[in-house]
Amino acid sequence: MKRPAATMQRFNGDRPAALALLLCGTLLAAAPALAAAAEAGGREIVPGKAVGEIKLGMSVGDLFKRWGQAERTERDTDGITLYDYGETHGVGVFVDGDRVSQILVVTPDWSTTNGIKVGATRPEVLAFYGLPDEQFAGQTQDEYRLWYKQRGIVFIFKSRTVAGITVLAMDVPEAPRGAEADDPTLGRKPFVPAPSPSPLAR
Repeated sequence: MKRPAATMQRFNGDRPAALALLLCGTLLAAAPALAAAAEAGGREIVPGKAVGEIKLGMSVGDLFKRWGQAERTERDTDGITLYDYGETHGVGVFVDGDRVSQILVVTPDWSTTNGIKVGATRPEVLAFYGLPDEQFAGQTQDEYRLWYKQRGIVFIFKSRTVAGITVLAMDVPEAPRGAEADDPTLGRKPFVPAPSPSPLAR
């Protein structure tokens, strides 16, 4: 399975979807301003499934019906497109083909059911989720990510607190041969975000 989106770099030989990773940095850099602009309310992050009404696997058409046109759109050479809803929702939606493949949250207005949100500490994340399946560095000294593959969530840390949360497909063991896969995302590899310059950060 691909790592969650980050930048044009390789992790253990896997080439992540370049744009998703690239634009995570964009949204993270603008997070303070986005937090102030984002709507308040109890908006829920559901690992491996959705952020509010935006669900993994949703079509671009359905995305637009719910949130309208994005404030900014950027496309990677690999075909991954970022729909930037940073100013209105504090969220970046990554689309592969015509389907939502990852959702990045950068404001504390969204949280998981157990209360984990942007601004949470590492001990708080570990208390609810335990040790991650994988931890890897970001592109700055104070940045790293905790990837819970079977839950479908990545916590992006800057220094000691969560700066972003990515929801992506759960990386579950492949079904035995001959078995039917109930989950249409089974076997798909997600990406993982990492910082890079972008108009949003200006």
